[in-house]
Amino acid sequence: MNEYPPARLHAIIAIDAAHAVRCQHTGCGHKVYAAVHIVQEAGKFLVLGSSCFAKRYGGAKALGSSVHGTGDGRRLTDQERALLEANTAALIAYFEEQELARLGQQQQRLSEQKAIAKQDAQQRITRYRQAISLSARAPVHRPTNSPWPWQSAKHTSIAVLVSPDSQVWVRVEHQNGTQKLLPWPAFTGWENALPVEIGDPDPEVQGYAVKNIIQTMRLLISLGYSEPKVGGWRDVLPKQH
Repeated sequence: MNEYPPARLHAIIAIDAAHAVRCQHTGCGHKVYAAVHIVQEAGKFLVLGSSCFAKRYGGAKALGSSVHGTGDGRRLTDQERALLEANTAALIAYFEEQELARLGQQQQRLSEQKAIAKQDAQQRITRYRQAISLSARAPVHRPTNSPWPWQSAKHTSIAVLVSPDSQVWVRVEHQNGTQKLLPWPAFTGWENALPVEIGDPDPEVQGYAVKNIIQTMRLLISLGYSEPKVGGWRDVLPKQH
């Protein structure tokens, strides 16, 4: 049974052999420099060799992973070694400051990446809206042999998007004014191909009844779909072979 009070492993470090420190395990006192364990026990910091650490706590993994992530035995810099020799608690505080700074930098990078992605998606949506506006002003002659007999005669432009796996999806306005999103060509299982936020499958048109077309475009673009290509169906719809 372990006779020592509960302890926490803060770090496993290494130093130059020329600057080896003495193991503080009871009755040891040998100089150690590789895999030096820094442990906090009953409010006091101890420096232990790996063998004495395992002996003291019942195994090399007895205290789990090190608190400050320096469990790889990385070699201390001269500045860090000086802290270890002068004040072990100060070294641990220094490790904590480094980690907090590193986490802050990571969070900043993530925030910047999200901001860039959001700006990019917004720009693509803006271009899509502009394309729709231009298409609405331009005369579009609807051929009598439209692929969709239920297509609106008033708004005949369509928008074509391509998924990351090259599946084509087409936005078509229905005669009743609703927007539909259809696979081109249709394939087995299309009903489960898009996120549920987009809308409900509509078997009558073999596509999705879209709840909000702008939000849908924004979502699909964020998932890696191409920017919508807007125009008459003969101009923008890929030919089927």
